[in-house]
Amino acid sequence: MFADVLVIALFRFIRRLFRIHKAKRWPQTSAALIDWTYIDADREYSSGWRSLQIQGVFEYLVSGEKFVGLVKSVGLREASAWKYLDEASQPAKITIRYDPSDPSQCRVLNEDNGKALSFNIAIY
Repeated sequence: MFADVLVIALFRFIRRLFRIHKAKRWPQTSAALIDWTYIDADREYSSGWRSLQIQGVFEYLVSGEKFVGLVKSVGLREASAWKYLDEASQPAKITIRYDPSDPSQCRVLNEDNGKALSFNIAIY
């Protein structure tokens, strides 16, 4: 049982690293966050007291075509989620990276956004 959990956690960690590495080669563009909410944390990002995630919807343009994407925080305690959601209620611009061969595929990376977001981003 413990070995199964460990293997799954290791697989998820390696998958995240691969996705980050791949996204770092993609071009960057700016995106406008248009909506925020909180959701129950995905299994991968929840733990006993980290039961919520912030989810933001953003829009970005590539060659004049509009695309929509999602950004999620890592698991947060309820009090932290509400605090970040209050901060995030203001319009914000973030930097995203998109796949040039399929611009609908995009990633939001922590290192590209510095203080634009006040929480850590979950990589899927």
